[in-house]
Amino acid sequence: MLKLTEHAATALEAHRRERDLPEHFGVRVTGGVNGGQLDVKVGFAPEPADTDAVAEQHGLKLFVAENVAGPLADAELDVTVAVSGDGAAPARLVVRPQDGG
Repeated sequence: MLKLTEHAATALEAHRRERDLPEHFGVRVTGGVNGGQLDVKVGFAPEPADTDAVAEQHGLKLFVAENVAGPLADAELDVTVAVSGDGAAPARLVVRPQDGG
């Protein structure tokens, strides 16, 4: 199943609080194929869909839609910070192969 890194969990939890969403909301991962590439979307949901794969990782509920669960089975959701020329450091979620360690 898709792995949520601790850094991503911390960033998503902070974002959930900023949006003033209830604590019971989980992170829902959905998507589809766009131009031959998997297009992943991440948002918050009060509960999983009936066919979602469900897990709890780093204190967050994770709901992965059935149509992306297979392609993301060996992937991890992480967060990166890219410092721009003006010193801003926006966080960005990334999906990549799981770190084998």
